[in-house]
Amino acid sequence: MKMPRKKEVEEHYNKVAHTYDQRDLTYAHVRAQLLRLLPLGENQVTLDVGCGTGKILLELGRNSRYAVGVDISSAMLRGAIRKIKEFPNIDLVRCDVECLPFRKAVFDRITCTEVIEHLEAPMSLLNEMARTLKPDGEVFLTTPNDLWFPLFYIADKTGIRVPEGLANHFSPWRMRRLIDDSDLRVRYSKGTMFFPAKAWKFMEILSEVLNKLRLQNLCLKQIIVLRRGF
Repeated sequence: MKMPRKKEVEEHYNKVAHTYDQRDLTYAHVRAQLLRLLPLGENQVTLDVGCGTGKILLELGRNSRYAVGVDISSAMLRGAIRKIKEFPNIDLVRCDVECLPFRKAVFDRITCTEVIEHLEAPMSLLNEMARTLKPDGEVFLTTPNDLWFPLFYIADKTGIRVPEGLANHFSPWRMRRLIDDSDLRVRYSKGTMFFPAKAWKFMEILSEVLNKLRLQNLCLKQIIVLRRGF
């Protein structure tokens, strides 16, 4: 009998967790791009959805009043515990991100990096983030561009990046349609290039050129800032 998708994703990340931080070079660039866009303040309450080993969560905790990270993988959360042990304002919760265990309108900022493409019900996640977001809050979401799937496949197979396991990538057009049908609305979006890792500076320049030419849909990754649509 085929394993349920959520269980398959959980087991995959439990398996790769012990080497995740050492092999996460391609994600580091996207993380840095997102953090540059993210306005944080000492009075804010923040959430990192799919926090993994806690690299973005750590930055949220350093720059906001309170931060919480959620993930389905217990092994990834153990990696996060080691990073946040000196930060009493950071908590971790193991849960299904399609059903967040928080009340309405509690978070000022929500980050969600490289998560939505792994879900059975991505619309549920979008609506859950909208539900838990304050009326003036923002969601910062990143996801791979499906146009580059062959390159991601090669990067996984050759060990250039951490294998992402079961995933259903979105084209920019499909992602926009999904968001339009959700309780969130796009405030800002851009594309980013990151490959190869040794040419990040050149990739950043190329990303800016493509965005200025309104060709961001050709970039490897999508970075999207969202607000509540109600």
